[in-house]
Amino acid sequence: MVARQVRGAGSNPSRRRLVPLPVGAAESAGLVLGQIRSRRERATLAIDVMVMAFAAIYGGALVYTSVLDDLERLGAHYPSVRLLRI
Repeated sequence: MVARQVRGAGSNPSRRRLVPLPVGAAESAGLVLGQIRSRRERATLAIDVMVMAFAAIYGGALVYTSVLDDLERLGAHYPSVRLLRI
């Protein structure tokens, strides 16, 4: 697990489902992050790259996001992933 955020005092832990990042997605994300020169930018984009890599290994899933800009930049690396602003 890279990160987990839980909102609300009434969150039920038994209803949470954590999905590990598959090795192929982790390797893909690492290759993309390795092309980014700025350490600060790599840190900023790390989770976004992992989300895109995860979606790509599942045949180009649809990713819903409120922050479309960074994910659109990563689209060149993951052309099969579709993005939708929420």
